[in-house]
Amino acid sequence: MTRQYDATSHLSSLTYSASHLSSIVDYAPNALGQPTKAGTYASPVTYFPSGAIKSFTFGNGLKQTLTQNLRGLPDTSCDFASGCRMRRACRGITGRPRLESSIAAT
Repeated sequence: MTRQYDATSHLSSLTYSASHLSSIVDYAPNALGQPTKAGTYASPVTYFPSGAIKSFTFGNGLKQTLTQNLRGLPDTSCDFASGCRMRRACRGITGRPRLESSIAAT
């Protein structure tokens, strides 16, 4: 594994090498050094002012958004998928899933 750093010493990419396969994961750090993507696996990554992740989209198109309570602690994690159907599934801090909506796309 090879690590690459930008001019401000933030991790900008990792290169994984195998005998016949090589993969590069680009992190594209912002001014604070926070990754704004993880190669093709997740992008664009946005953050709360506290530095916690606010949202990102997986490489398969599934979008995840997170909320915080008044104390800045994790509150909910919601996943949105689109295609033939649009779903929004959220988990509260109890970890129990609850389907909030399922809407047929037009």
